[in-house]
Amino acid sequence: IENVGCDVHQYYEDQFVDISSYEKRVLIIRDPFRRFCSGWYNRVRQRKELSYDFINSNNKKIVNKIPIFDPNLNEFIEHLDIYLLMNKVRHHVKPINETININDFTDIFKFENLKDFERLISGMMDTSFSLPHTQFCQSSKDYNISNENLEKLRTFLI
Repeated sequence: IENVGCDVHQYYEDQFVDISSYEKRVLIIRDPFRRFCSGWYNRVRQRKELSYDFINSNNKKIVNKIPIFDPNLNEFIEHLDIYLLMNKVRHHVKPINETININDFTDIFKFENLKDFERLISGMMDTSFSLPHTQFCQSSKDYNISNENLEKLRTFLI
């Protein structure tokens, strides 16, 4: 909790420890579709990690494999197998169960119910606690995802 306000990825890179012996092990999960869209938006749209310049600078060996640089969400899903060659992109869109074992946690909160997590932490710390969040995902209708790509995405996420 000391690093409140820092980037979540930097926090975990700096603070990674074995939590198996802790009495409380809390996990916040989000809807898989929203996680996927948020990962695409953050890595592809905001950070430009599927731009020609970024790939050419960071992973030259796959630059000729990329079908479309800076893909929209439909294009991203359509060519997902190729875009997953980029480690940071893959990490941010793959199903969470490929990263962690949810059975290792004592309390699991849905991201959509973040207030429940905030109440738990506030009670444990005996002070007010809130977890700010700035990235949000729209619904599949707002992204205009084709039915074929929705099915492909569903298969990937399950």
